[in-house]
Amino acid sequence: MKNYQLRTIITLLAFTALVAFPIHTKAQKNFTKGYIVTNDNDTIQGFINHQKWKVNPKKIAFKKNGQSEVEMFKPLEIKEFRVGNSFYTGQVVDIETSPVATSRLEEGPALNLERDTVFLEVLFKGDKSLYHYGTRKGKDNLYIKRNDSIELLIYKNYYITRFEGKYQQEKNTYKGQLAIYLNNCKKITGAIEDADYEPKDLKKLFVEYYTCLNDPPAFAKKKGKKEINFGVLAGMSITYADFYSNSLLYMDKPEFTSSTNFTGGISVDIIFPRNNKKWALRSELMYYSYMAKGEYKDNANVTEAEIGSKEIDLTLLLRYHYHLKQSKIFANAGLMRGYSFDLTNYKRKESLVDGDVTTGKAIDEKPNYKRGLIAGIGYTHKNISFEARYMTALFDPFVTVGSNIKKYLFVVGYTF
Repeated sequence: MKNYQLRTIITLLAFTALVAFPIHTKAQKNFTKGYIVTNDNDTIQGFINHQKWKVNPKKIAFKKNGQSEVEMFKPLEIKEFRVGNSFYTGQVVDIETSPVATSRLEEGPALNLERDTVFLEVLFKGDKSLYHYGTRKGKDNLYIKRNDSIELLIYKNYYITRFEGKYQQEKNTYKGQLAIYLNNCKKITGAIEDADYEPKDLKKLFVEYYTCLNDPPAFAKKKGKKEINFGVLAGMSITYADFYSNSLLYMDKPEFTSSTNFTGGISVDIIFPRNNKKWALRSELMYYSYMAKGEYKDNANVTEAEIGSKEIDLTLLLRYHYHLKQSKIFANAGLMRGYSFDLTNYKRKESLVDGDVTTGKAIDEKPNYKRGLIAGIGYTHKNISFEARYMTALFDPFVTVGSNIKKYLFVVGYTF
C-alpha cells in the first residue's frame, strides 16, 4: 500500500507541475471583442488577443472574425485600439529610463531619455488626457496631451553627494506641469502637490479634476474588479491511515484498511482580474469522514483496533487556470485547518488462551484539531468542474501514537 501511495503522490505532483507551468510557454490566446482605428480614422470591429498587459505591448494580434487570419499591428501602423477596459494609442514619445531601485539610483537630476515608438495606455481621454507607459524593469512614465502633442511628465529619483554622504532627492517637475495643465480648477492645487508619480495617484487627481468641472471625460480607465463566485462540491474521499508506536504493537504492526466515504462542501472563489483571470484565491468548507480498521495477532491475543472520525475542514487555496477554447485546466495548492468530531477510538482484545474479551480505547487521547497541506488538479467546463486532490497532515494530530493519514479526493463542483 505504501508503494502505491508513493507512486500516486509522485504522479499527482508531476501532473500538477505540468499544468501550472506548461511546456508550451507561448502566451495563451484570448481573442476578445474589440476594435482598431486605422490611420485613416476607420474603425474596424473584430477580436484582439487580450493579455491584460502589465507591460505595454509592442504589437497586437487582431482578426476580423473567428475564421479570419490573424493580423499583427505595431504602433503607428494603427491609430489606436481598444479591448475590454484596455485602451492604447500608437505614439512616438520620450521614455525616461533612469533606474528606480534605491540601491541603483544615479547621482544628479539629469534625465536619461530615449525616443521610441510605443503603444501608450490611455488612462483618461478628453479635454485633458493622461497616458501611461510601463517598462519591463518596473518604471512608470506618465504623459499628458498638450496642443496635439504627447508631453512626458518629468520625474526622477536620484541622489546627491554632500559632506561625504549620499542624500536622496526627487526631481518633481511633473507637479508644475500638471498645475499649468489643470489650471482651470483651482480646487485641486493641494492634490497636485500631494500626488506621487504613480498611475493610481494621477488617475485619482484626474477624477477630481473632471468632478470639479462636472464634465465627464470621453474615456476613463476603470479599476478591474475582483470576481467572486460561489459553488458547491460533492464527491468521494479515499483515506489511508498508518500508525506507529513502540509500545502499542496493535497500532504499529497492522496494515489498516482504507476508507472510502462521501465528501462535500461549499466554496468561494475570488478571481483576480489581471493576467486574464488566471489566478484565484479559493476558500472551502468541507465535510469528510473515515474509518480505519486493523488487526494484530501474537501468541497470546488477537487485537482489533478501529480509528475514525467525521471532520469539518476550512481550506484556503491558490488556484491557477490554464485557459483552453471553451474550458480551463487548473492546479491549486494550499493549507487546511480541520476540526474532528464523532470520534471512533475502539479496541477489542481477545485472549487465545481462555477466550476472554476486553474492550476499550485504542489510543488514550482525543485529537480534535489538525492542520495539513492540500494540492489538486482539475478541469472546468462552463459551470462544472472535476478535480483530483491529495491531502496530508502537516502536524501529527496524535501525541502518544505517530500517524500518517492521507486522503485522495475526487470531487465534482458546480459554480453559481
